[in-house]
Parts: sequence; structure tokens; C-alpha cells
Amino acid sequence: MSIEPFIFPEDWGALANGGDDWNALQSAINAAAPWQEVYFSQKYGCSQPLTVVGKGIRSSGSATITAVGAAAAVGGSVDCFVFPPQFGNRKLVLPQITGFTGNSINNSAGVMDIECHHISNFGTGVLLGGGAIDCKISVHWFTTGTSCLKVSNATASTPIQGNTVSSLFATTCKYGLNYDGSPACDSNSLTFAAWDCNLIPGSAAFYNSSGSPLSNWRLLVTDWCGGFPASPAQAWVANGAFQFCTFECSNVATWPDKWSLFNITVGGGNTFKAACATGFAGSFVANWQIQPNNRTGFGVAGGAVYMNTRLCQGKTANIAAGATMTTYVYSPFTDGNSFSYRITPTVNPGFVLFALKDNSATTPNELAVTWLAMKAIPAYSEFDFQFTAGL
Repeated sequence: MSIEPFIFPEDWGALANGGDDWNALQSAINAAAPWQEVYFSQKYGCSQPLTVVGKGIRSSGSATITAVGAAAAVGGSVDCFVFPPQFGNRKLVLPQITGFTGNSINNSAGVMDIECHHISNFGTGVLLGGGAIDCKISVHWFTTGTSCLKVSNATASTPIQGNTVSSLFATTCKYGLNYDGSPACDSNSLTFAAWDCNLIPGSAAFYNSSGSPLSNWRLLVTDWCGGFPASPAQAWVANGAFQFCTFECSNVATWPDKWSLFNITVGGGNTFKAACATGFAGSFVANWQIQPNNRTGFGVAGGAVYMNTRLCQGKTANIAAGATMTTYVYSPFTDGNSFSYRITPTVNPGFVLFALKDNSATTPNELAVTWLAMKAIPAYSEFDFQFTAGL
């Protein structure tokens, strides 16, 4: 019985010469004792998923697993690392993963601590499947063709909850989070320290493709690095059904006027926090899309939504006394209906409501809310307002 702390794929036949090392890699993983770690140090080729159950993994900074053969075939869907339902309670440091058409990390395990330096693939970065509970997954850098994180296939008996996924930098052409409506996927967290993307219409950093609200998530983007979409997207940050979620988005560069930051199609009780750190074009500061469905979401008579935004011209500039700025609120209660709106600043007394205009004749469902700065407002000053629509 081996008492060495590490198992090396090279001892099981890995050549790391551009060919397929899958058999050697999987053999090394299978052979590792519970107290051992499989140590990846080279650039390996892999054509099939690597299944890990109750084993440790550690990797050097330059270690890489690259898809070859069927794993790299156009139109395929081959995963790299697969963690079936299990409870781990140990830290795994994966090699860099590149070129796979499926999920780079397919995790249905509980209490796992997974770290990966770089994921660059044609499919999804991380899939949280049924049974993923209280995991911590950190990917330093995402470069994905579809989603950085996908949440799918949970059931009442195998929920997805209590997980924290974070990334220092992410770039993708579609979604940061993609949720398909599977049940029991609430109370998780996703953080991007820096986000750069070219959104397609209908996508967003946090996207729910179903009509089932995602609940009690904390979704954070710290720095928005650019990447304006080639054609108008429905929302920059959140698009779809969400309820009781907290969205935080800071250091957002100015985006084109009338493109919404949040588009909540179903759900209520969410908290929004946003900061525009590189200025605003004309009177434009923020753009909020609020669309209740069957009178169950925002804008319901007697209901309220709280939105928080920090308004500033630049990272060091102030908002001058007497300056006006407009926030666009979208609500189906706007068009030709006799609804009252109560919009009140709740934190910064330096702002007062200056004008309220129904723009629905030219832009469906749009309400323009113009604020007046009664005094000079320092950059990054917090400004909360309550929006209530009712009969």
C-alpha cells in the first residue's frame, strides 16, 4: 500500500505529448487512496469525462487539460471533471481546462471546495447539478462560449443550495448565470469581480430562461469592463424571473440610453444596488425594467420595490448643485392607465423629485423620473428611492 501523499498520472502512462491521456488520468484518479492527491503538472489531452469520487486533486500553475478527439468535436457535449453526488469536505485544485464542448466542471457533490485557475471552453464553465450543497467553487478566469455557471436538474430530494461561486474575471458571449427552472435551486451566491461580455439579445449576466422565479440568490458584479452588445439586449445584469434576490452591480460603465439594467419579468421582493462609475450621457443615469406578470410582481397595487443606486459623474467628480438627472422606470401600469406613482428618496436628502413624465406615447411602458440635486453631491453618494404604483 502506497503511503506517498501524491499520485502522478505519468506513473499510469500519461505522456502529455498532445495525444489522449484520458485512460492514464482516470486510472490515477481511481488508484488514489482517500488521503492521497492526484498531482497534475503537465499539459494533458483528454477525450472523455474524468469522474472523481472521494479523491483529492492538486495541480501546478501551468498544468492544463485540453480536449482532444470526441471532447473537442464540433457539436459535441463532453464534460471534463465530473463530481457525482457525494460529500467531500476537502479542497481540490484543478488544472486549467480548455476546449471542452460540455461542462468543464460538472458538480453534483456537497461540501466541496474547488479551485480552478482558468476555464476556456465552448460549453459551460461550471454546472451545479442536483445534490450540490454548501460548495465553494472559485474560478480565477472564465472564458466560455455559453455560460459561466449553469444551474439545472435539481429535485426536491436533491436540491442545489448554499453554494458560492466566484470569479476574478469572466468573459463570455452569453450568460454569467443560466438557470433553466429546475426546482429547489434557491439560496446560492454568484460573484464576478470583473465582467466583460458581448451580450446577445435576451441574455444577461444573470439569466433565467424559465418562468419559475429563482429565489434568495445574491448576485454581484463588481466591475463592468465593457463589451457593449452588437444589438440591443433586454437587460445588462438581470433578465427573467427572480424573487427575493439581491443584485449588486458597481463600477458600471455608461451603457446606451434606454437599455435596461434589470428586466424582471416575474417575481417581487428583490433588492437592486448599482453604481455608475464612469459618468452618464446627458440626463441618463440608470434604466430599470419592471414588468409584473399576472399582477404578482412589481407595481402591484399597494406593493413597493426598493432600488438603490449611487449616482456620480466620474470616479472623483461630484454632482453639481442644480443638476438634473433622469431615471427611467418601465411598468405596464404606465400606458394610458390612471395609476398613481409615489417615488421618494429615502436616504440622501440632497435629491428631490423634479418631474414625472409618462413617455408611453413614444416608448411603451416608460416612465421618466427626473431628480434635482439641491446641493453638491459627492461621488458615490448613496441614493435610495421607493417606487410604488397603485390605483
